[in-house]
Amino acid sequence: MHVALRILWRCILIVWFGFAFLALTTWLGCQPVEDLSPTEMSEVPVGAKCFTVNHGMKLFHEHGTIQQEPLQFSMYAALLLVPWVLLVWDLWRSGVLKRWLSRRKSTTS
Repeated sequence: MHVALRILWRCILIVWFGFAFLALTTWLGCQPVEDLSPTEMSEVPVGAKCFTVNHGMKLFHEHGTIQQEPLQFSMYAALLLVPWVLLVWDLWRSGVLKRWLSRRKSTTS
């Protein structure tokens, strides 16, 4: 593969990983809207199933919690793992990871 294309491919994988990470983080701290007090229920938008608290502000999400929607959460987790695996495989195949590991091995022994 041409060097410029390989660099472009790695950049795409890193950006994909970043967006997948941001999408997955909304799931990790999500609490069901039923946990809100009756006075706070008035601010829940239509269709919201869970909320997170970020810097003191409540953010509402249309997806449920991990316990409510485990299949959808696992799909988001897979979207996070796929670019990471592809990047490690590409670095291994191109020899970059092999050289890094051999240098690291020689400095620690």
